[in-house]
Amino acid sequence: MKKLLVVGLLAFVLSGCKSAFTDVSKEVTYSDIVLPDSEHSYVATWLSGNTIIFLKYLNYTDFDPEFRFDPSTLVVHEEMYSYNVDTQEWIKLNPDPMPKCHAQDIQSLQRLPNGKLGLVQSCCGPIFLDILQEFDISSQTMQVLFRNNVSPYVTLRWIGPYAHSPDMTEWIQEYPIGRYLNNQLFYIKLGEKPQRIVPDFLRAMTPAWSPHSREVAFWGTASYHGDNDPEINYTWDLVGIASYPWDLYISSPEGDDVHLVLSSIDNPGDIAWSPTRNGLAFSGTLK
Repeated sequence: MKKLLVVGLLAFVLSGCKSAFTDVSKEVTYSDIVLPDSEHSYVATWLSGNTIIFLKYLNYTDFDPEFRFDPSTLVVHEEMYSYNVDTQEWIKLNPDPMPKCHAQDIQSLQRLPNGKLGLVQSCCGPIFLDILQEFDISSQTMQVLFRNNVSPYVTLRWIGPYAHSPDMTEWIQEYPIGRYLNNQLFYIKLGEKPQRIVPDFLRAMTPAWSPHSREVAFWGTASYHGDNDPEINYTWDLVGIASYPWDLYISSPEGDDVHLVLSSIDNPGDIAWSPTRNGLAFSGTLK
């Protein structure tokens, strides 16, 4: 394994009427971004040199102050916008709604290796379905990358964070079963059955595929036995696991050659590889 530079970064929470971005390719400067609606929370994803994608979280009351679920209508819990840093122009994006779905979520936005936007659409009723999509913001068209209800992918009931290889023929998919308790990671090759990696780990999440090599970084916990108990049987064990620090690992995409990088990270967030050097950035608290 190559020598690795690990950089811990503070996470930004975008809220209120203004947020800020930083261009670190030049001398550090700051510019305010005036959000179109200060009453909601936003999550930002940098897509290209001058384009940021914002996901705006809505409330049921945005549709009707006396909201009652109506299965004949489509309820979307988020709106998506692109923001041009140079022109300060906002454009509302309109991803295709999921068919036969009456309550839809959008999550896990990220820039794909081909420069397009990746996102997960989830149907919360009357059917339960997750679809990993590729979204082209210029044409506002989508292409399905992964569905969890078709062979050979039916192993995964839910889709969590994901990380593609540079040519997008392989990826690591998180299965967020038991959030923060026993999350699992799967290696997927296009058209083939998912294979779980590090199956002996108690939990693993938030994969990040290196743009320079066949290496994947992820958060994991190799083992946890509470008060030296061989099994997890009690509620306080579950609470202990959920609040237990995570470790940062690197392995091959297939889960071989696992290396521990850092131990005891609280509140771990996304992991990102440097595009120009063999380094990692992440959000979290190093104990």
